[in-house]
Amino acid sequence: MVSNTTSWEIVAYVQLIFFAIMLIGLGVVVVQKWMKGTDRGIIKRFVGYFGIFTVLKVAGGICGIVLLHQSQYSSGLTMATYILDNVSLGLLIKSVLPFLELMVTEKDPEALVENPFKYDTGSEDQMMNVRNVGLGKLVGTTSKKNLPFRVLTLMITAAVICTIVGATGINSNGSNSGSSPMKAGSILFLVIIIFMAVLIAWGHSLNEDHRTMAKILLGSIAFYIIRAVYSILSSFAGINFENPSKFLLIFGEYQYYTFLAFLEECIISMILLVNLFVFHSPPVIQ
Repeated sequence: MVSNTTSWEIVAYVQLIFFAIMLIGLGVVVVQKWMKGTDRGIIKRFVGYFGIFTVLKVAGGICGIVLLHQSQYSSGLTMATYILDNVSLGLLIKSVLPFLELMVTEKDPEALVENPFKYDTGSEDQMMNVRNVGLGKLVGTTSKKNLPFRVLTLMITAAVICTIVGATGINSNGSNSGSSPMKAGSILFLVIIIFMAVLIAWGHSLNEDHRTMAKILLGSIAFYIIRAVYSILSSFAGINFENPSKFLLIFGEYQYYTFLAFLEECIISMILLVNLFVFHSPPVIQ
């Protein structure tokens, strides 16, 4: 049933090993940043999203290996593989949000001189540097700036739900009765990424402190788009294991998944880890 079994198995093992290494790398960078006192609120949120993403990719690699060694077709295992693949994409997108929200909503310290913002800190000094008291508590936000992130979060949730519903439509015959939700979810992922690119560009223009971070994140957008395009091609090609599309995960041609999805996720992961490494803020006073 599976064409190029050996090639798919190699891809699955490489995925398992690569993201296991990324998980270790994440731990090393987080410990380093945590010891330096870098804004821990941002770090915890990023680790929550990106850490789960890497765990799901490791689990997806394991599922792929097990699936390839099955003597008979397993709809449950196939469903799990597809769900892990799509949910992980949502988390990979979500991993950008902590940094993106920081760029857009953080109060520029220089602006406080002209427009002091009163914080409930027990101090009467309104000219304080927000970083000295803890970024998480002293973020100057407005409903106008927060709204895009609420919308973005809802869109990501909707896209993930659509792809899960679509994946659960895989039946014992190896076909998918839920292709419409998968199509909707894959298109929504692309819309989200474009929306996210606009917000990153906006963040770049708002705060000089985070322009390096904005440039790094903008560099990942092209790879996000390619990854989303693969999901669209895969969902519109449909899931039919008797006559599989070349874009089909595990049962299609491995080159398409490898170079349009897996490679992009690897590059994005490295970019995000580099971004975490260069991210800095003065120590938060406890």
